[in-house]
Amino acid sequence: MRLKSVFKKVAVAAATMSTLFAMPTVAQADNVNKENVVIFGDSLFSNPTYAQVNSPQSWGLSSEIFHQGKAGAPSPQGCPQGDLKVGSVLKRTYGHNVVDYSCSGARAGGVSIRNNFTSQSTHALRTGALNKNTSHVLVQFGANDTPGILFGAGAEAISNSSLQAKDYYQSMNENISRVKRAAPNAKITVVSYPAITSSSGSFCPVRTDVGMDAFGTGVDMNITSTVHNTEKKINGAMYKVAKRNNVNYFDLSSVTKGNNSCSPNSQRFIAGLFETGMANNISLHYTDKGVHGVANILNNSVL
Repeated sequence: MRLKSVFKKVAVAAATMSTLFAMPTVAQADNVNKENVVIFGDSLFSNPTYAQVNSPQSWGLSSEIFHQGKAGAPSPQGCPQGDLKVGSVLKRTYGHNVVDYSCSGARAGGVSIRNNFTSQSTHALRTGALNKNTSHVLVQFGANDTPGILFGAGAEAISNSSLQAKDYYQSMNENISRVKRAAPNAKITVVSYPAITSSSGSFCPVRTDVGMDAFGTGVDMNITSTVHNTEKKINGAMYKVAKRNNVNYFDLSSVTKGNNSCSPNSQRFIAGLFETGMANNISLHYTDKGVHGVANILNNSVL
């Protein structure tokens, strides 16, 4: 099989699953003097809307076809984030002081289309968002680093069209070390991705509110288990990172197995690629129910 073909399949699987320094704003400066929770990650945490990332679903289509979520305030670096995201629920519902750097498309080990882990952590250091009063740091990277995780830094460089691409593990190690030094009292937790596929490996990217699709499982479109196997390898890499750096690992995948893409709408946390059954900001990310559900899990089990 040609390398290009392998990367194409990996990219499809992963889809189912620079640095600008600014002076601290008043809000950022306040975080130096009080306990805060800092989030680093990609679009699962930032949960941008279709319109914010210029997705085809927002191109003149009615919200009756594709739910159009509400845009929120950007990250401290200007990355698009939805109004409804895990960080905002942790703040509004549970009272945490959250500084959310998550950014769609972000990688740990390579140059991202937006701010990667190194960029995010550097900005947090420069503005004082990471400090001695930081109580918790949540880290979630890997989906956009799939080629590097599966095939090494060389594959990451090819897939990223960049000779600057770092090994996923090297970048995660370096950045977690920086976080430790800047926030010595913080509990650092690498959070796995939520369950995309079922325990049997099923993946259901088309979901509606019609008939058994709403009340039973969707149609499995992952016969070869490509998505399931990729999902396991990404979460496995995150587990290794946590153990290597002696920080916490939270297996969000295991505790959300009953909320995967094939679960009934009453339980489902993950939106389909084509989704008309449940409100969501963007396909193959959290449903609105999923945002609230994951925030509740993290509040009760991690924070």
